Amino acid sequence: MSDNITALAAIQGKILRTRQLAAATADSRKKKALLAIADAIEQRARQLDEELEDRIPIVSDADETRG
Repeated sequence: MSDNITALAAIQGKILRTRQLAAATADSRKKKALLAIADAIEQRARQLDEELEDRIPIVSDADETRG
């Protein structure tokens, strides 16, 4: 599971860097393209995060105290 968390953190870093590049460029076409890339990466990261959450069993505090 920690590998997945590390991967998601790396993806978030890439999204941030891509948005920073977009903010730094004066070329409007390049800015638009970079923002589209960042949006696509972010959307896919959300999908992967949701898939990961679906695989992890939810354990409540009550379940842990009974065990």
